[in-house]
This record gives sequence, C-alpha cells and structure tokens, in this order.
Amino acid sequence: MEGLEYYAHHPKHLRVKRNLENLRIARYQVDYDKAQCSARTNFARRLHPPGSVSI
Repeated sequence: MEGLEYYAHHPKHLRVKRNLENLRIARYQVDYDKAQCSARTNFARRLHPPGSVSI
C-alpha cells in the first residue's frame, strides 16, 4: 500500500475517524486574498515569534 492509502486504512486512524465522525456540523471553503493573508501572517509572527510561548 502507498502512504496515503495505508494511512486511510490504519486501525488507529479508523478509530479516531469513527470517534470524530459526528463532530463536524459543517464544512466551508474560504478563499483569501494572498496579500491580506501575507499581512496577517506577518502580524501574527510579530505577536508570537518562532520559539515564543503563547498561553
């Protein structure tokens, strides 16, 4: 089996999938403007630089 197929049939994955199957009530796809997304990412990095601890 290839990696993704093996993962999809792995007993631990199936157990978690079974336990979480009713958790999701909706699914949405959202498109973001690349410039806005980049600005938000840069802002978030300033707030929480790599290696910092956030609580």
